[in-house]
Amino acid sequence: RFVSVNGYGNNFYLDNVRVESAFAKDMAMIGLLLPQPAQLRTCDPGPQDVSVELWNAGADPQANVPVSWQLDNGPVSTDILPGLLAAGDTVVHTFSTPLV
Repeated sequence: RFVSVNGYGNNFYLDNVRVESAFAKDMAMIGLLLPQPAQLRTCDPGPQDVSVELWNAGADPQANVPVSWQLDNGPVSTDILPGLLAAGDTVVHTFSTPLV
């Protein structure tokens, strides 16, 4: 799908377009959901959940995907994404280790 804004009528031209197959395995993070910045501005926010939205951008379903987070040079927290994530689907994952 292409969206175009043109001040000279309805003319819209495309050149050098290439369509390729999706990678079989291609996971992406859409965004960090928690903690939100406002939660981190207090002096002692206490333990904060870390949640992310993930997207299977690949052509194949994915299972047992390792996901990790790290703040600055602190320890790395890694979980295994439970269940099967179909191609094109998204999932919200809350890590088992909170931000302290």
